[in-house]
Amino acid sequence: MLCRNRDKAEEAKSDIVSASGNTEVYVHIVDMSQTLRVWEFAETFKKQHPSLNVLINNAGCMVHKKELNAEGMEMNFATNTMGVYVLTQTLIPLLQKSRDPRV
Repeated sequence: MLCRNRDKAEEAKSDIVSASGNTEVYVHIVDMSQTLRVWEFAETFKKQHPSLNVLINNAGCMVHKKELNAEGMEMNFATNTMGVYVLTQTLIPLLQKSRDPRV
Protein backbone atom coordinates (compact mmCIF):
# COMPACT_ATOMS: atom_id res chain seq x y z
CA MET A 1 0.00 0.00 0.00
CA LEU A 2 1.43 3.37 -1.02
CA CYS A 3 0.33 6.16 1.26
CA ARG A 4 1.40 9.72 1.94
CA ASN A 5 0.50 9.72 5.66
CA ARG A 6 1.99 6.96 7.84
CA ASP A 7 -0.64 7.19 10.61
CA LYS A 8 -3.56 6.88 8.20
CA ALA A 9 -1.72 4.12 6.35
CA GLU A 10 -1.23 2.06 9.50
CA GLU A 11 -4.90 2.53 10.40
CA ALA A 12 -5.96 1.38 6.92
CA LYS A 13 -3.58 -1.58 7.14
CA SER A 14 -5.08 -2.59 10.48
CA ASP A 15 -8.59 -2.41 9.01
CA ILE A 16 -7.59 -4.54 6.01
CA VAL A 17 -5.87 -7.16 8.18
CA SER A 18 -8.87 -7.29 10.54
CA ALA A 19 -11.39 -7.62 7.71
CA SER A 20 -9.43 -10.08 5.58
CA GLY A 21 -7.26 -12.03 7.98
CA ASN A 22 -4.38 -11.45 5.54
CA THR A 23 -1.34 -10.27 7.48
CA GLU A 24 0.72 -9.72 4.32
CA VAL A 25 -0.21 -6.05 3.97
CA TYR A 26 2.75 -3.73 3.55
CA VAL A 27 2.87 0.05 3.85
CA HIS A 28 5.21 2.27 1.83
CA ILE A 29 5.20 6.03 2.33
CA VAL A 30 5.22 7.81 -1.04
CA ASP A 31 3.63 11.11 -2.03
CA MET A 32 1.99 10.48 -5.42
CA SER A 33 2.39 14.15 -6.35
CA GLN A 34 6.17 13.70 -6.47
CA THR A 35 6.62 11.78 -9.71
CA LEU A 36 10.36 11.27 -9.30
CA ARG A 37 9.77 9.68 -5.89
CA VAL A 38 6.99 7.52 -7.35
CA TRP A 39 9.35 6.32 -10.10
CA GLU A 40 12.15 5.64 -7.58
CA PHE A 41 9.76 3.62 -5.43
CA ALA A 42 8.55 1.59 -8.43
CA GLU A 43 12.10 0.87 -9.61
CA THR A 44 13.06 -0.34 -6.13
CA PHE A 45 9.87 -2.42 -5.91
CA LYS A 46 10.70 -4.08 -9.25
CA LYS A 47 14.11 -5.12 -7.91
CA GLN A 48 12.58 -6.62 -4.77
CA HIS A 49 9.60 -8.49 -6.25
CA PRO A 50 9.41 -10.98 -9.13
CA SER A 51 5.83 -10.12 -10.11
CA LEU A 52 2.75 -8.11 -9.23
CA ASN A 53 -0.77 -9.51 -9.42
CA VAL A 54 -2.92 -6.44 -8.75
CA LEU A 55 -2.40 -2.68 -8.85
CA ILE A 56 -5.19 -0.53 -7.44
CA ASN A 57 -4.72 3.16 -8.19
CA ASN A 58 -6.72 4.97 -5.53
CA ALA A 59 -4.68 8.11 -4.83
CA GLY A 60 -6.31 11.42 -5.44
CA CYS A 61 -6.56 15.01 -4.31
CA MET A 62 -8.65 18.09 -4.97
CA VAL A 63 -6.66 21.25 -4.40
CA HIS A 64 -8.93 24.25 -4.94
CA LYS A 65 -6.27 26.90 -5.36
CA LYS A 66 -3.38 26.73 -7.79
CA GLU A 67 -0.58 24.90 -6.07
CA LEU A 68 2.55 23.48 -7.66
CA ASN A 69 4.50 20.46 -6.51
CA ALA A 70 8.30 20.47 -6.09
CA GLU A 71 8.65 19.59 -9.80
CA GLY A 72 6.59 22.61 -10.90
CA MET A 73 3.48 20.63 -11.87
CA GLU A 74 0.00 21.61 -10.78
CA MET A 75 -0.78 19.51 -7.68
CA ASN A 76 -4.07 17.96 -8.87
CA PHE A 77 -2.51 16.91 -12.19
CA ALA A 78 0.66 15.63 -10.53
CA THR A 79 -1.23 13.48 -8.02
CA ASN A 80 -4.29 12.36 -9.96
CA THR A 81 -2.68 11.83 -13.36
CA MET A 82 1.11 11.85 -13.50
CA GLY A 83 1.82 9.95 -10.28
CA VAL A 84 -0.65 7.24 -11.25
CA TYR A 85 0.71 7.09 -14.81
CA VAL A 86 4.35 6.84 -13.68
CA LEU A 87 3.57 4.14 -11.12
CA THR A 88 1.48 2.08 -13.53
CA GLN A 89 3.88 2.36 -16.48
CA THR A 90 6.89 1.50 -14.33
CA LEU A 91 5.19 -1.55 -12.81
CA ILE A 92 3.77 -2.96 -16.07
CA PRO A 93 6.76 -5.32 -16.53
CA LEU A 94 5.97 -6.91 -13.15
CA LEU A 95 2.27 -7.15 -13.95
CA GLN A 96 3.11 -8.88 -17.22
CA LYS A 97 4.90 -11.61 -15.26
CA SER A 98 1.67 -12.54 -13.44
CA ARG A 99 -0.72 -15.13 -14.79
CA ASP A 100 -3.83 -12.94 -14.54
CA PRO A 101 -2.77 -9.36 -13.65
CA ARG A 102 -5.25 -6.59 -12.93
CA VAL A 103 -4.99 -2.80 -12.82
